[in-house]
Amino acid sequence: MPHSDAEAPATRTAKVRVEVPNPGGTLRLGMFVQMTFQGGTGERRALVPRSAVQSIGNRTVVYVPTDEEGHFLEKVVTPGSPAGDAVQVLDGVKPGDRVVTEGSFFLRAEAARMRSSS
Repeated sequence: MPHSDAEAPATRTAKVRVEVPNPGGTLRLGMFVQMTFQGGTGERRALVPRSAVQSIGNRTVVYVPTDEEGHFLEKVVTPGSPAGDAVQVLDGVKPGDRVVTEGSFFLRAEAARMRSSS
């Protein structure tokens, strides 16, 4: 598999872009820093597209398909850090679980309509 210039397989190094706040303007272009990255506990977390995550009041949910065609289950999740166009999920779904990624807004609206008509 070919590697980009940003990856060096022999040294296991990669270029990283880090954004840090600079409220006092003490950091300037061309300055160098030394930093350490601390890895997590090794526990895998689910990463889902932001479009899959919906807020309902004080709850955050995703929709998962059931075994019955066209039926979905609303699952409460605990969102973690955003990662680009995705959100880390700390609790509620596991890596590999299927979630609705397109149209979850419409499922939320339909669920709200069903709750209000009951």
